[in-house]
Amino acid sequence: MHIKLENIGIIKESTIALDGLTVITAGKNNSGKSTVGKALYALLDAVCDLQDKAKKDRQYYIRKYLSDIENTLAIFLPMRVRRNQSPDWLNSYPALKMLFTGAYRKEYPNEELENYAHDLTDELIALNLSAPEEIEERNSSSVESKLNVAEEHGNHAVTTATIGNRRISDDQWNEARLTLEHLFVHLNKDIDLVDYARESINQTLRVEFCNQVQPVRAAVPYSMIELSDEGNDFFYVTIKDNKVVNDGNPVFFNSPYKRVYLVDDPFVLDDISMPGKSRMIFGLDMAGSDTLLNPNRIVSHNSRLKQFLKSRQGLSVFEQTVLDDSFRDIKAEIDRIIPGTFDFSPDGAYYIQNGMKLNLSNLATGSK
Repeated sequence: MHIKLENIGIIKESTIALDGLTVITAGKNNSGKSTVGKALYALLDAVCDLQDKAKKDRQYYIRKYLSDIENTLAIFLPMRVRRNQSPDWLNSYPALKMLFTGAYRKEYPNEELENYAHDLTDELIALNLSAPEEIEERNSSSVESKLNVAEEHGNHAVTTATIGNRRISDDQWNEARLTLEHLFVHLNKDIDLVDYARESINQTLRVEFCNQVQPVRAAVPYSMIELSDEGNDFFYVTIKDNKVVNDGNPVFFNSPYKRVYLVDDPFVLDDISMPGKSRMIFGLDMAGSDTLLNPNRIVSHNSRLKQFLKSRQGLSVFEQTVLDDSFRDIKAEIDRIIPGTFDFSPDGAYYIQNGMKLNLSNLATGSK
């Protein structure tokens, strides 16, 4: 397997073989050692468990849109002071009632949120239909047809939908309707996750390189990262203006790895007992991408490593056995140089040797 970099960071052009254990020997500062590690990490981490990440981000995306609709229908805002005294008319509109009370956040599991959004669409249309035939039409199973029916009869609709002693204006209803329409379009337009994978790689690279993926010293029109094996591409990423080029073509084809961690800072061991709250993105504009991707999920490699080190505390016996078996050879090499063992427990992280229990923060930098 090979990774090829052109105009990435300080590297003008380089192809590196990744066969078993690959060692990039020590070199002077700013020679590109860290660049190779960050580029490789960004590619692999961005697409690890891609389906699972996309599923969670899809749910995040739906919740964000539902929150927008909640704010759009400002008719409900004055009523929230009496959430326990919902108007009787809301009983005929259970989805709308859940929006009004905010109950959908707790009562609908993430995997059912999309069904709830469809139910809410039905009720919003029902509130604004005035002719009997329109009421029949709203039983259509297609969301698109429901929305079209409402538009076709728009000229005959009442100016406002009266519900109890309050009314939803056309502007409020239209904005809520369009918000739902956009939601369903976005949910269904990238089934193969081509755009999602591209944007995940794009934002992970930007976080790792602090939005300076391309050379700073000399302007170049394009940069490229390729990961391949015997003529088969796993990744082929073209970069312009420090962003992954979106020409409609996939940049991710397959990944031979399930997990990746980049260890380039021994001091990460000093604060793994501290919550990883910070996200150093250096003022990047992470919003507005036309994918389901949740940008809040993109974190630096050090933050990811801290999460992993702390998560090991909750492993099952089986998981711990598998990991111990996987890392036995690596641990044997470490023990040959640094005899002893490490203990990550709720009260801290320690290095233990001959009965001595030393906090990792106090371990020599070379040993870390």
